[in-house]
Amino acid sequence: MTEFDPAIWDLPSETPEVGVETSGRTERDVKRWGLLTARVRDVALRNKWSKSQTAKRCGIPNGTFSQWYGAKYLGRLDETNRKVGIWLDSLEESEALLSSFAQGPGHLDLKITQEVHQVLMLAHQMSKIVTITLKAGLGKTAAAKRYTELHTHAWRVVASPHIKTPHAMLVDLVSALGIVQHHPAKLARSVGEWFQAKGGPCLLIIDEAQHLSDETINQLRLFSDEYGCGLALVGNDEIYTTLSANRGKAKAQLRRRIMRQLKRDRPYEEDVQKLIDGWKVEEPAARKFLSGIAQKPGGLDNVSTTLQFASILAAGDGSGLTRDTVDYAWKNRPLDELA
Repeated sequence: MTEFDPAIWDLPSETPEVGVETSGRTERDVKRWGLLTARVRDVALRNKWSKSQTAKRCGIPNGTFSQWYGAKYLGRLDETNRKVGIWLDSLEESEALLSSFAQGPGHLDLKITQEVHQVLMLAHQMSKIVTITLKAGLGKTAAAKRYTELHTHAWRVVASPHIKTPHAMLVDLVSALGIVQHHPAKLARSVGEWFQAKGGPCLLIIDEAQHLSDETINQLRLFSDEYGCGLALVGNDEIYTTLSANRGKAKAQLRRRIMRQLKRDRPYEEDVQKLIDGWKVEEPAARKFLSGIAQKPGGLDNVSTTLQFASILAAGDGSGLTRDTVDYAWKNRPLDELA
């Protein structure tokens, strides 16, 4: 990756030439050009954007943008000024909205995260198969992502209905892992040998694994059996139901190889309180209401999303995260069927 060079944004020493008013190059257009280039420079330096990246965000061809910024553009200055101005105004509006949108407490050391990590570590270090089935909103995806951030040779791939077949999964795996292999018959071996070449314990986490077919899960099992890569199937209750069904020899082989199952339907109360603490909610009535939300479908995610919305409302009227503010935020989300 090329290191960002702030010198590319030095303001030009010259200004565009002024033409006749009908050509869009009046003194007013040149003055506006000067104001806009200064704003563009500030934004680009703050975000460490190159000129080509900035041009792409403006929706202006790179050559045109570079000439415009460098006072070399010979076309209609007023029209390019207009496009850049609209982009800058839109960007500032978006940044203002995001600044009022609270992001919450960030990473929290939740009990459910610790349990997920313990199971993933078991699969990782012992090259075994595990399943993790948690209800939606309990933090399984966040925990899986966090594990891959903290541990080497651990990869997370998200399954979906369109990659539920063995071939589709292998194609997705090759792409996700950065393996170059165009021969369909060699995909499985290439993935397996790639794991094997790491020279240490590996872990493949399949998130949303409920979308996988029996044949695809059996294909993934071979990476554990033949190449020593741990496998974690992470998803909702459908995984548990599928693996519990007695449907043939292949399914029995897979069930025998599952070393550990983690299954939970509701969040731990201590996790709920830790999340509410993280948002600095103090009013007892608001805390009680949020605890009730956590027990509904969507669990901890519902609490966080509701508090994000409530924080915007609170910032607008200075009310704070009260029971009334949280209640309004909850009732005005598209969750009528869950209320």
